[in-house]
Amino acid sequence: MMFVSSSHAVNTSLRARLPYNTETDFAGLALLASSPSLVVVRHDHPARSLRDLLAMAKTQPGKISYGSAGVGAATHLVGEYLAMEAAVRMLHIPYKGVQEAVTDVAGGQIDLALPPIALALPLIKSGRIRALAVTSPQRVPSLADVPTVAEQGLAGFDYRIWYALVMSAKTPRPAMEALAQKVVQVSEEKEVIDRLSSQGLIPMVMTLRDFDKFISAEIQKLGQIVRASGMKPE
Repeated sequence: MMFVSSSHAVNTSLRARLPYNTETDFAGLALLASSPSLVVVRHDHPARSLRDLLAMAKTQPGKISYGSAGVGAATHLVGEYLAMEAAVRMLHIPYKGVQEAVTDVAGGQIDLALPPIALALPLIKSGRIRALAVTSPQRVPSLADVPTVAEQGLAGFDYRIWYALVMSAKTPRPAMEALAQKVVQVSEEKEVIDRLSSQGLIPMVMTLRDFDKFISAEIQKLGQIVRASGMKPE
């Protein structure tokens, strides 16, 4: 059994030579939780909504800047996904970590960043940055007044960092089914749900065949983002 994140799906596009085949060598056991990102700007940024921000990006190609945790990081890919879906061109500024990017957003050095909710929440509550949108299909309870990207004109937009368990594809099916059932039981415990929610994570339950289909879809989607961004496999 192995714990993985959404990088499990994107590595097929970012790595020229993997020592395994993501879809045939592994089988998805269970999707556990996900973390949406937020589109955040400094507290006094002239864009009052995501629509405003994208309108600015359209009239100033390559001028609106966003920071990430580095080339190929989830916080980079979500920015490229937003640019791809909105048909705009933004300037990517890679940092050593997304916390540094968010700090520079608050200080006005760059226009925006797309960090996970848990990381951005303290600065939002202190009034240093504003959240213009959340990248999940639904709004999140901790920021119920923040609309989704989809609500603001980009129908179907969905980007979440996810966390899961996978196993060797050679694992006997009865063993996988038994383990998947145990994972579901634990995932539904209130203590587990509360712990995940306190860290800005949204509990999710998806097992076996449904999760394998989900991984395949994520490989295709994230690969499209990588290709659109111009990144080359290393």
